[in-house]
Amino acid sequence: MRASFEEISIKAIKRWVDDNGHKRQKTKTFSQTVNPFNRDKNGAPKSRRQIYEELFRKRDAWLKADEKEAKDERH
Repeated sequence: MRASFEEISIKAIKRWVDDNGHKRQKTKTFSQTVNPFNRDKNGAPKSRRQIYEELFRKRDAWLKADEKEAKDERH
């Protein structure tokens, strides 16, 4: 028997102008599934709200990464 679980995802886009004046962008998708195996630190299954909160935190941290990290990531 095959089970399928709902995937929750959000997309973030970093935009910048490189040293040569060219516009650049990087897109990243953050996702998790709603399933009984995706648990919080207390061992209870995560709710949709908990998953969204965690995804937004990860997205915000990625967007706030300083430019040096972004340059290292591109190479």
